[in-house]
Amino acid sequence: MPSYLCPNKHIMHGYRQSPSSWTYCFKSLFNPTNETLNVWTHAISLLFMVNHYWNFIGLYPDYVGNPIFYPYWIFLAATVTVLAVSSLTHLFNCKSPAMYDACFCYDHAGISFYGIGITVSLGIYICPYSCVGLGLDTSMWIFAGTLAACPVAVVCMCLTRYPSVTHKYLLRVVINGLIVLVFNLPCFYKFILKPDVDVSIQCRTDNNFTQLVYFAITAVCWILSALLQSTHFPESCYPGKFDIVGHSHQLFHLSFSVTVYFQSLLIEGTLTTWIKLLQAESINPETLQITWFNVVIVPMVSCLLSAAAAVRYSLDLYKLRSHSKID
Repeated sequence: MPSYLCPNKHIMHGYRQSPSSWTYCFKSLFNPTNETLNVWTHAISLLFMVNHYWNFIGLYPDYVGNPIFYPYWIFLAATVTVLAVSSLTHLFNCKSPAMYDACFCYDHAGISFYGIGITVSLGIYICPYSCVGLGLDTSMWIFAGTLAACPVAVVCMCLTRYPSVTHKYLLRVVINGLIVLVFNLPCFYKFILKPDVDVSIQCRTDNNFTQLVYFAITAVCWILSALLQSTHFPESCYPGKFDIVGHSHQLFHLSFSVTVYFQSLLIEGTLTTWIKLLQAESINPETLQITWFNVVIVPMVSCLLSAAAAVRYSLDLYKLRSHSKID
């Protein structure tokens, strides 16, 4: 098989034929290939999280249309999208050699959507950049700049799909790591350094032990994910032994699913607090800096640019693979 269809040299067996039919792709869901569990790990996580979100939304039927819920809607849509796109990418990337890299461009866009959802939800509910001692206006512009960087990350990730690029895995780990660091930086500052600032209500560090635990779990999962992606453990130590079950990408999917779950608990627990304060008329959406600019316009523009970048490079890569003999 062409080397770009076998990116992990430590996985020896279980590859699907390419090109193949749509029927073959669907049937591979139930055959022992090295992609089968890549599909199922995120497909099952998707169903689990949809049920989880449905149950949480059912607790607050009177507030689902309130602006205080808007960042949560963005987070929900982003997590559902990234899990769904990941499953579809791993299911259909064997349809043809030309579709392989094209599929992963959309996967990168899904990751960008997820980054947007996390940036909005954490930045509004829990850890705005004002927690690092910046003024509210400066904080909001950095927040917007972080969202604007997500489409740039999609472009960089798609560029690593071109044959001439070396160290592809390392570049992807670095790019994803920078994204994670940027949108988590205020939370690291808030929970670890416990700043003595009173810039915004979200920055208060009292009575937030549960928040700290959930955030710590997600941080550990991010570190684990980066290690799995960069080291290809365990298959790098035992080539051919984890081809079907237990290789690093499957473990990465599981780690990511755990991250999504605990981030959901972190965000939902905090949103519950804000809803109670809203009911008591102690706050309003403006108190949390929830505006159309922050939670609608900028995130939507960032999502559209990310999608446009994925489409542009997926078509280019599709044409390149279709008309090239490059191995």
